[in-house]
Amino acid sequence: MSFENTYFNRLYKTNKTLFVIVLLFALVSFVANFIVKAELTPFIKWDMYAEPVPEQKTYIITEVRYNNNKLLNIRPTWMQPEKTIFINTLDLYLAIKKNNNEEDPLKKYYAEVWKPKHLFFNEYLPAANIYNGPKEIERFPNWYAAYLSQYTREKIYSINVYEKQVVFDEAGDVKELSSTLICKLL
Repeated sequence: MSFENTYFNRLYKTNKTLFVIVLLFALVSFVANFIVKAELTPFIKWDMYAEPVPEQKTYIITEVRYNNNKLLNIRPTWMQPEKTIFINTLDLYLAIKKNNNEEDPLKKYYAEVWKPKHLFFNEYLPAANIYNGPKEIERFPNWYAAYLSQYTREKIYSINVYEKQVVFDEAGDVKELSSTLICKLL
């Protein structure tokens, strides 16, 4: 492959200013990521998919059932904000409950991992309060039920959360090994 047929050569020939900007961005990205060890979040995150997910023998999944044991089944689409809101908020709520309603795990992550990587925020936003407190934890079940009601267009009168241990068989089908009720929201 010669340099003649590359994107950079075509860019250089058509727009030298843009070529310099792209080259400088690549150079700054390389220096920031590999030499200074700072990420250019949110523009580029080199290590987002840097490691393969290891194969496991069993997997733990969370299952939400509502009303008369109806399964919360979010259809896969390219744009699924509902799934993100249903799963992420529930996972955080369960983590706080597992911690005896003590401290939001995001607070520890923010202090020990995120803030050291993003020094700009330490200086300009030192007291950002993005954590859930006791009042937010207490209101979560009703909020979740209202959001679920909006999604399903049904009145919600019970929500049960299960932790299931599953395994994939030789054909790739899911086989349930165990199911444990871990939380009753309503």
